[in-house]
Amino acid sequence: HYPGNIFQRFNFSKSILIKDLSIKDSLIYITSREPLFIGGMPCLLDQLVRSVNIRELTLNIKNDLSTVITSFSIEKTGTILDLRVVESSGSYEMEKESLRLVSTLANSWLPALQNGNSIQVEYTIAVVVVREMSSGSESFKVNFRPIIRKGANN
Repeated sequence: HYPGNIFQRFNFSKSILIKDLSIKDSLIYITSREPLFIGGMPCLLDQLVRSVNIRELTLNIKNDLSTVITSFSIEKTGTILDLRVVESSGSYEMEKESLRLVSTLANSWLPALQNGNSIQVEYTIAVVVVREMSSGSESFKVNFRPIIRKGANN
């Protein structure tokens, strides 16, 4: 959260992005930029945190560090398609929960722009679970990492 600060401003009636703190130059708003989650990165992470089912995510975790990397296409319309696991060291349950979690982000994107035109791009999010053992009890830390936005496909 960014208490007291506006991270992103979007005019829904005109479908215009007015401000996003991740973009320093206002010309980039309308010419060339990566896809943006509506509300910005703080809202994307908040959505994942609020939606996670910790029990499913940590079920059958055997490693001290488990990662599931998901990838999907953000279409020219801002919808997501082709959600899939591209790499995993986690359990089947962790993979399944990671896919469910990332699917909650559907329909909440502003598409990427290239020369002022909407384009399709690949977006990757890693779900990382760290298992800690202390005094015979197990605890887990969960991190979400939006990582690489892969090249545009026209």
